Amino acid sequence: MKTKLMGILVVMLLQLVAVFAAAPKIETFKLQFVLPSELQISWKVTDDDGLSRLELYQDGAQLYKEDLTGSVHASLFQVPEDNKTHVFELIVYDIFNVSTKATKTRGNDKTPPMITSSLQILSNEKNLKFTTDEPAYCKVGFEENNLVEVSNNYQTNRSVVLPFVEGSNSVFVKCNDEQDNTMTKLVTISFTLDTTAPSTVSNINYLIEENKTKLIWSAATDSSGIESYNIYNSLQLVATSKEASWFVNTNDSVYYISAVDKAGNEGKKEEYNLGRELLLQSDFQATNESDEEEIIAENATEQNVTKEGKGGISKTTITAWTLFVILLCIYIGWKIYEHKKDKHGLRKYLRQRIKLREAQFKR
Repeated sequence: MKTKLMGILVVMLLQLVAVFAAAPKIETFKLQFVLPSELQISWKVTDDDGLSRLELYQDGAQLYKEDLTGSVHASLFQVPEDNKTHVFELIVYDIFNVSTKATKTRGNDKTPPMITSSLQILSNEKNLKFTTDEPAYCKVGFEENNLVEVSNNYQTNRSVVLPFVEGSNSVFVKCNDEQDNTMTKLVTISFTLDTTAPSTVSNINYLIEENKTKLIWSAATDSSGIESYNIYNSLQLVATSKEASWFVNTNDSVYYISAVDKAGNEGKKEEYNLGRELLLQSDFQATNESDEEEIIAENATEQNVTKEGKGGISKTTITAWTLFVILLCIYIGWKIYEHKKDKHGLRKYLRQRIKLREAQFKR
């Protein structure tokens, strides 16, 4: 009775452990054509708790079965290649009978994989990314005869970190698909590494356009070209502009503007206090209005003086006539004074006689 009870407990314990046990892992499962006209199937499976068996199926029919021991197992199996479409299934079990399954399709595919992403890459990171039109196994390198695998899995998206140098780099790529179709020639990807930030924007100003305030600035420069401009309000990103201008959200803010190049590098932020500039401009315009009022008053006075000159006597004319009258009075007074001093003209007669004598003497 005790033995039976112990057996039941062991079975229950094993079932409980199986529930929480991790499933086996199929690290690789490949189909590859090899001469003479054979399809080679290879795999590598692992499990920390231990492996128990492996089964291989073609189109639902079992091709191969093997009892396993240990935590790692790698092997291969070959079948004739008939250039027809087949579905291969690999199932692996651990000691708790927990299984993992992987499926591969082998068909009448004679087309090698193609790189569908751009062959001209500009980046500020040393990370090469590219995609293929079907799951593929790829190798890359800086030399045609020295390629290294990106990974040992068939996939469409690739990402690999390489020791790129600043500037232009050439990367050679070669891929093959799960049907063992291999690229007939290497593909060259031109990778440009740019980690230099663009120049700082300059000459930030504003203008009023369509009753809206618009920030404008001189475009930044960069060897890779400018992609966009970031606009910050109190160092919080509020907008991105493709042009060297932007309609503001609020007029009383301090804005910061930076340039972003096509590689993703951002330049230094340049500050512009729009609220202060608008306030200063407002005070300047008020002063101009006051000056204009004074100029208008002066012009009006001058116009009045001109009108008086045309219709009556101007100030200049009055002054001239006054001076003429004073001189005339002085002349008349002087003549009267002489007349009183020489009432009978004796002095005048004597002066004339003296002049005649002097004239005779000179002869």
